[in-house]
Amino acid sequence: MKNLVTAALLILFISGCETDEAQLQELAQQFIDERNQNGEETLTETPQIWDKEITCSADLEEVNKCILEGKERIVDYAISSESSPECFEKGAVRVAVGGKRVRVKNGCDLVLNIKTSLIEKVELKEDDLFSNVKGFASGSISLPDSLVTGEQVTVLENEEEVVLTNTIDGVGIAGGVHAPDQLNFDPVTGEFEALSFALPENSVKVRITVSRMFARESTGERGLVLLLDGEGKIVRKRVVRWGKRGVENNLHVKSVALRTKGAKVAIVLPIDYKNNDEAGRTDSSDFFLKSVKFFNAAE
Repeated sequence: MKNLVTAALLILFISGCETDEAQLQELAQQFIDERNQNGEETLTETPQIWDKEITCSADLEEVNKCILEGKERIVDYAISSESSPECFEKGAVRVAVGGKRVRVKNGCDLVLNIKTSLIEKVELKEDDLFSNVKGFASGSISLPDSLVTGEQVTVLENEEEVVLTNTIDGVGIAGGVHAPDQLNFDPVTGEFEALSFALPENSVKVRITVSRMFARESTGERGLVLLLDGEGKIVRKRVVRWGKRGVENNLHVKSVALRTKGAKVAIVLPIDYKNNDEAGRTDSSDFFLKSVKFFNAAE
Protein backbone atom coordinates (compact mmCIF):
# COMPACT_ATOMS: atom_id res chain seq x y z
CA MET A 1 0.00 0.00 0.00
CA LYS A 2 2.98 2.31 0.51
CA ASN A 3 3.38 2.88 -3.22
CA LEU A 4 -0.33 3.58 -3.61
CA VAL A 5 -0.15 6.24 -0.93
CA THR A 6 2.94 7.71 -2.56
CA ALA A 7 1.10 7.96 -5.87
CA ALA A 8 -1.84 9.69 -4.22
CA LEU A 9 0.47 12.11 -2.39
CA LEU A 10 2.10 13.05 -5.68
CA ILE A 11 -1.27 13.72 -7.26
CA LEU A 12 -2.39 15.85 -4.33
CA PHE A 13 0.91 17.72 -4.27
CA ILE A 14 0.62 18.60 -7.93
CA SER A 15 -3.02 19.68 -7.59
CA GLY A 16 -2.43 21.64 -4.38
CA CYS A 17 -5.26 19.87 -2.55
CA GLU A 18 -5.45 19.26 1.19
CA THR A 19 -6.89 16.01 2.52
CA ASP A 20 -6.89 13.68 5.51
CA GLU A 21 -5.45 10.16 5.56
CA ALA A 22 -8.79 8.45 4.87
CA GLN A 23 -9.27 10.53 1.73
CA LEU A 24 -5.68 9.80 0.78
CA GLN A 25 -6.20 6.04 1.03
CA GLU A 26 -9.39 6.29 -1.04
CA LEU A 27 -7.65 8.30 -3.74
CA ALA A 28 -4.76 5.86 -3.81
CA GLN A 29 -7.12 2.93 -4.34
CA GLN A 30 -8.95 4.80 -7.10
CA PHE A 31 -5.58 5.42 -8.71
CA ILE A 32 -4.70 1.72 -9.01
CA ASP A 33 -8.29 0.62 -9.76
CA GLU A 34 -8.39 2.90 -12.79
CA ARG A 35 -5.24 1.32 -14.15
CA ASN A 36 -6.50 -2.20 -13.50
CA GLN A 37 -9.78 -1.46 -15.26
CA ASN A 38 -7.98 -0.02 -18.28
CA GLY A 39 -5.68 -3.02 -18.56
CA GLU A 40 -2.61 -0.99 -17.63
CA GLU A 41 0.44 -2.33 -15.85
CA THR A 42 1.94 0.74 -14.20
CA LEU A 43 1.48 0.12 -10.47
CA THR A 44 1.00 -2.79 -8.09
CA GLU A 45 0.83 -3.20 -4.35
CA THR A 46 4.20 -3.89 -2.74
CA PRO A 47 4.97 -7.48 -1.59
CA GLN A 48 7.22 -8.10 1.41
CA ILE A 49 10.35 -9.10 -0.51
CA TRP A 50 11.73 -8.07 -3.90
CA ASP A 51 14.56 -9.80 -5.75
CA LYS A 52 16.07 -6.78 -7.45
CA GLU A 53 15.86 -3.04 -7.97
CA ILE A 54 16.40 -1.55 -11.42
CA THR A 55 16.48 2.03 -12.64
CA CYS A 56 15.45 3.50 -15.97
CA SER A 57 15.15 7.17 -16.98
CA ALA A 58 13.89 9.20 -19.91
CA ASP A 59 14.13 12.90 -20.72
CA LEU A 60 11.02 14.93 -21.46
CA GLU A 61 9.44 13.97 -24.80
CA GLU A 62 11.74 10.93 -24.90
CA VAL A 63 11.03 7.20 -24.73
CA ASN A 64 13.69 4.94 -23.25
CA LYS A 65 13.81 1.15 -23.01
CA CYS A 66 15.83 -0.70 -20.39
CA ILE A 67 16.57 -4.42 -20.54
CA LEU A 68 16.98 -6.74 -17.55
CA GLU A 69 20.29 -8.62 -17.69
CA GLY A 70 20.54 -12.38 -17.32
CA LYS A 71 18.19 -15.23 -18.18
CA GLU A 72 15.46 -14.53 -15.64
CA ARG A 73 12.33 -12.58 -16.51
CA ILE A 74 10.14 -10.12 -14.61
CA VAL A 75 7.21 -11.84 -12.89
CA ASP A 76 6.01 -9.05 -10.57
CA TYR A 77 6.92 -5.45 -9.83
CA ALA A 78 6.07 -2.22 -8.04
CA ILE A 79 7.10 1.36 -8.66
CA SER A 80 9.27 2.55 -5.77
CA SER A 81 8.42 5.72 -3.86
CA GLU A 82 11.92 6.89 -4.83
CA SER A 83 10.74 7.34 -8.44
CA SER A 84 10.03 10.81 -9.81
CA PRO A 85 6.41 12.08 -9.90
CA GLU A 86 6.33 11.72 -13.70
CA CYS A 87 6.54 7.93 -13.31
CA PHE A 88 3.06 7.85 -11.75
CA GLU A 89 1.41 9.53 -14.72
CA LYS A 90 -0.78 7.36 -16.90
CA GLY A 91 1.24 5.42 -19.46
CA ALA A 92 4.63 6.68 -18.25
CA VAL A 93 5.87 3.20 -17.31
CA ARG A 94 5.36 -0.07 -19.15
CA VAL A 95 6.75 -3.33 -17.78
CA ALA A 96 6.86 -6.51 -19.85
CA VAL A 97 5.78 -9.10 -17.29
CA GLY A 98 7.14 -12.45 -18.44
CA GLY A 99 9.78 -10.53 -20.37
CA LYS A 100 12.86 -8.38 -19.67
CA ARG A 101 11.90 -4.94 -20.98
CA VAL A 102 10.94 -1.78 -19.09
CA ARG A 103 9.84 1.31 -21.03
CA VAL A 104 9.65 4.82 -19.57
CA LYS A 105 8.87 8.22 -21.07
CA ASN A 106 8.06 11.88 -20.40
CA GLY A 107 10.79 12.65 -17.88
CA CYS A 108 10.23 9.60 -15.68
CA ASP A 109 13.18 8.74 -13.44
CA LEU A 110 12.13 5.23 -12.44
CA VAL A 111 13.18 3.03 -9.55
CA LEU A 112 11.45 -0.33 -9.97
CA ASN A 113 11.25 -3.18 -7.47
CA ILE A 114 10.94 -6.51 -9.25
CA LYS A 115 10.59 -10.23 -8.62
CA THR A 116 12.28 -12.44 -11.21
CA SER A 117 12.22 -16.05 -12.30
CA LEU A 118 12.99 -18.26 -15.24
CA ILE A 119 9.88 -18.52 -17.44
CA GLU A 120 8.40 -21.69 -18.86
CA LYS A 121 6.12 -21.16 -21.87
CA VAL A 122 3.31 -23.64 -22.42
CA GLU A 123 1.06 -23.30 -25.48
CA LEU A 124 -2.31 -24.96 -25.98
CA LYS A 125 -3.58 -25.25 -29.55
CA GLU A 126 -5.46 -27.66 -31.77
CA ASP A 127 -6.17 -30.92 -29.88
CA ASP A 128 -4.44 -29.78 -26.67
CA LEU A 129 -6.62 -26.68 -26.57
CA PHE A 130 -9.75 -28.65 -27.43
CA SER A 131 -9.09 -30.99 -24.48
CA ASN A 132 -8.55 -28.20 -21.94
CA VAL A 133 -11.46 -25.81 -22.49
CA LYS A 134 -15.06 -25.89 -21.33
CA GLY A 135 -17.93 -24.47 -23.38
CA PHE A 136 -20.87 -22.44 -22.13
CA ALA A 137 -24.11 -22.03 -24.05
CA SER A 138 -25.88 -18.69 -24.47
CA GLY A 139 -27.33 -17.51 -21.16
CA SER A 140 -25.09 -19.70 -18.97
CA ILE A 141 -22.85 -16.80 -17.89
CA SER A 142 -24.19 -13.59 -16.38
CA LEU A 143 -21.93 -10.54 -16.33
CA PRO A 144 -22.18 -7.69 -13.80
CA ASP A 145 -23.35 -4.27 -14.98
CA SER A 146 -19.86 -2.90 -14.37
CA LEU A 147 -16.88 -4.99 -15.47
CA VAL A 148 -14.46 -3.77 -12.81
CA THR A 149 -12.07 -5.55 -10.46
CA GLY A 150 -13.90 -7.40 -7.69
CA GLU A 151 -17.28 -7.65 -9.41
CA GLN A 152 -18.96 -11.06 -9.45
CA VAL A 153 -19.44 -13.14 -12.62
CA THR A 154 -22.21 -15.73 -12.29
CA VAL A 155 -21.56 -19.03 -14.06
CA LEU A 156 -24.44 -21.53 -14.32
CA GLU A 157 -24.31 -25.14 -15.40
CA ASN A 158 -25.39 -25.69 -18.99
CA GLU A 159 -28.99 -26.88 -19.26
CA GLU A 160 -28.09 -28.96 -22.31
CA GLU A 161 -24.88 -30.57 -23.51
CA VAL A 162 -22.49 -28.13 -25.19
CA VAL A 163 -20.68 -29.60 -28.17
CA LEU A 164 -17.27 -28.10 -28.92
CA THR A 165 -15.93 -27.78 -32.45
CA ASN A 166 -12.27 -28.32 -33.32
CA THR A 167 -11.30 -26.73 -36.65
CA ILE A 168 -8.22 -25.44 -38.43
CA ASP A 169 -9.19 -21.95 -37.18
CA GLY A 170 -9.54 -22.98 -33.54
CA VAL A 171 -12.12 -24.14 -31.02
CA GLY A 172 -15.74 -23.02 -30.97
CA ILE A 173 -19.21 -24.24 -30.08
CA ALA A 174 -21.62 -26.09 -32.36
CA GLY A 175 -24.85 -24.21 -32.98
CA GLY A 176 -25.55 -20.52 -33.37
CA VAL A 177 -27.46 -18.90 -36.22
CA HIS A 178 -24.80 -16.88 -38.05
CA ALA A 179 -21.59 -18.80 -37.31
CA PRO A 180 -22.59 -22.36 -36.31
CA ASP A 181 -19.09 -23.55 -35.30
CA GLN A 182 -17.81 -20.38 -33.61
CA LEU A 183 -18.53 -18.43 -30.42
CA ASN A 184 -21.58 -16.25 -31.09
CA PHE A 185 -23.01 -13.05 -29.62
CA ASP A 186 -26.74 -12.34 -29.98
CA PRO A 187 -27.36 -8.56 -30.28
CA VAL A 188 -31.09 -9.01 -29.69
CA THR A 189 -30.89 -10.83 -26.34
CA GLY A 190 -27.36 -9.80 -25.33
CA GLU A 191 -26.52 -13.45 -24.65
CA PHE A 192 -23.29 -15.10 -25.78
CA GLU A 193 -21.44 -18.39 -26.03
CA ALA A 194 -18.14 -18.65 -24.19
CA LEU A 195 -15.11 -20.85 -23.52
CA SER A 196 -13.21 -21.11 -20.24
CA PHE A 197 -9.94 -22.69 -19.16
CA ALA A 198 -7.95 -23.01 -15.92
CA LEU A 199 -4.83 -20.95 -15.29
CA PRO A 200 -1.74 -22.69 -13.85
CA GLU A 201 -0.92 -21.79 -10.25
CA ASN A 202 2.49 -20.43 -11.27
CA SER A 203 1.25 -18.48 -14.29
CA VAL A 204 2.26 -14.81 -14.42
CA LYS A 205 0.88 -13.97 -17.86
CA VAL A 206 -1.43 -15.50 -20.45
CA ARG A 207 -1.63 -14.74 -24.17
CA ILE A 208 -4.93 -15.51 -25.89
CA THR A 209 -5.33 -15.65 -29.67
CA VAL A 210 -8.64 -15.63 -31.53
CA SER A 211 -9.31 -16.06 -35.24
CA ARG A 212 -11.99 -15.08 -37.76
CA MET A 213 -12.73 -11.96 -35.72
CA PHE A 214 -12.86 -9.63 -38.71
CA ALA A 215 -11.84 -6.00 -38.35
CA ARG A 216 -14.06 -4.86 -41.24
CA GLU A 217 -17.19 -6.79 -40.40
CA SER A 218 -19.72 -4.03 -39.76
CA THR A 219 -17.91 -1.63 -37.38
CA GLY A 220 -15.51 -4.29 -36.12
CA GLU A 221 -15.95 -7.61 -34.37
CA ARG A 222 -14.85 -7.65 -30.73
CA GLY A 223 -14.25 -10.04 -27.88
CA LEU A 224 -13.76 -9.94 -24.12
CA VAL A 225 -11.33 -11.82 -21.87
CA LEU A 226 -12.05 -12.04 -18.14
CA LEU A 227 -9.70 -13.50 -15.53
CA LEU A 228 -11.51 -14.60 -12.37
CA ASP A 229 -10.42 -15.63 -8.89
CA GLY A 230 -11.58 -18.78 -7.12
CA GLU A 231 -14.85 -17.12 -6.14
CA GLY A 232 -15.71 -15.94 -9.65
CA LYS A 233 -14.75 -12.31 -9.06
CA ILE A 234 -13.03 -10.28 -11.77
CA VAL A 235 -9.27 -9.97 -11.38
CA ARG A 236 -8.44 -8.68 -14.86
CA LYS A 237 -10.31 -7.82 -18.05
CA ARG A 238 -9.34 -6.98 -21.61
CA VAL A 239 -11.46 -6.07 -24.61
CA VAL A 240 -10.18 -7.73 -27.79
CA ARG A 241 -10.57 -5.18 -30.58
CA TRP A 242 -8.95 -3.89 -33.71
CA GLY A 243 -6.95 -0.73 -34.31
CA LYS A 244 -6.15 1.13 -37.49
CA ARG A 245 -3.81 -1.50 -38.95
CA GLY A 246 -6.37 -4.25 -38.50
CA VAL A 247 -9.08 -2.27 -40.25
CA GLU A 248 -6.81 -1.24 -43.12
CA ASN A 249 -5.84 -4.87 -43.79
CA ASN A 250 -9.10 -6.54 -42.68
CA LEU A 251 -7.18 -8.82 -40.32
CA HIS A 252 -8.94 -11.58 -38.39
CA VAL A 253 -6.29 -13.20 -36.10
CA LYS A 254 -5.77 -11.18 -32.92
CA SER A 255 -3.78 -11.80 -29.72
CA VAL A 256 -3.99 -10.13 -26.31
CA ALA A 257 -1.83 -10.70 -23.22
CA LEU A 258 -2.82 -10.17 -19.58
CA ARG A 259 -1.03 -10.47 -16.25
CA THR A 260 -2.78 -13.22 -14.32
CA LYS A 261 -2.35 -11.68 -10.83
CA GLY A 262 -3.32 -14.91 -9.09
CA ALA A 263 -6.46 -15.53 -11.16
CA LYS A 264 -7.71 -19.11 -11.36
CA VAL A 265 -9.75 -19.22 -14.55
CA ALA A 266 -10.12 -17.32 -17.84
CA ILE A 267 -13.30 -16.78 -19.85
CA VAL A 268 -13.28 -15.79 -23.53
CA LEU A 269 -16.45 -14.50 -25.18
CA PRO A 270 -17.64 -12.34 -28.08
CA ILE A 271 -19.25 -8.95 -27.48
CA ASP A 272 -21.20 -6.64 -29.77
CA TYR A 273 -19.76 -4.63 -32.65
CA LYS A 274 -17.92 -1.43 -31.80
CA ASN A 275 -20.95 0.65 -32.83
CA ASN A 276 -24.08 -1.36 -32.10
CA ASP A 277 -26.90 1.01 -33.02
CA GLU A 278 -27.84 -0.52 -36.39
CA ALA A 279 -31.64 -0.99 -36.28
CA GLY A 280 -33.00 -4.49 -36.89
CA ARG A 281 -29.58 -6.12 -36.87
CA THR A 282 -29.36 -9.78 -35.83
CA ASP A 283 -25.71 -10.55 -36.62
CA SER A 284 -22.76 -9.56 -34.43
CA SER A 285 -19.28 -10.68 -33.35
CA ASP A 286 -18.30 -14.32 -33.69
CA PHE A 287 -14.90 -16.03 -33.69
CA PHE A 288 -12.81 -19.08 -32.73
CA LEU A 289 -10.36 -19.43 -29.84
CA LYS A 290 -7.19 -20.32 -31.74
CA SER A 291 -4.55 -20.75 -29.03
CA VAL A 292 -3.57 -20.01 -25.44
CA LYS A 293 0.01 -19.51 -24.23
CA PHE A 294 0.94 -19.52 -20.52
CA PHE A 295 4.03 -17.79 -19.17
CA ASN A 296 4.79 -19.69 -15.98
CA ALA A 297 7.36 -18.93 -13.29
CA ALA A 298 9.74 -21.87 -13.00
CA GLU A 299 9.18 -23.79 -9.78
